[in-house]
Amino acid sequence: MIARFLRVGGSFVIVDDHPIIGSIEEVEGRLDAVQSMFGTEANEFVSTGTYADPTVLLEPLAAYEWSWTVAGMVSSLLDAGLRIERLRELPVSGWRRYPSMTLDREGWWRLPGDPLPLLVACRATKPDS
Repeated sequence: MIARFLRVGGSFVIVDDHPIIGSIEEVEGRLDAVQSMFGTEANEFVSTGTYADPTVLLEPLAAYEWSWTVAGMVSSLLDAGLRIERLRELPVSGWRRYPSMTLDREGWWRLPGDPLPLLVACRATKPDS
């Protein structure tokens, strides 16, 4: 879909939570793998809030997510004929996903010691041929 609507020479940029964070939970200050990143079934969860404002309470709402990998994202862009210009995995997040995270001087949330990628950023362009 992206390649279809992107002009020749145009860029597509995606910045998203790194897929590994959906597989990891913090338990008593320890990061534990709780599910595979390679599952193909939808993960259902019920939410009563939002990461944008943790103080807001919402009616319980079922949501569904599917696991994905960085390799799968990149392969999809390449298979669509796009050229990967840059790919970055970063140890920062725009929100506090785990209790042990702290806010750095630039306003990013980080885990102590930066042990995991928390964001992935990719830029792809549509070549002229």
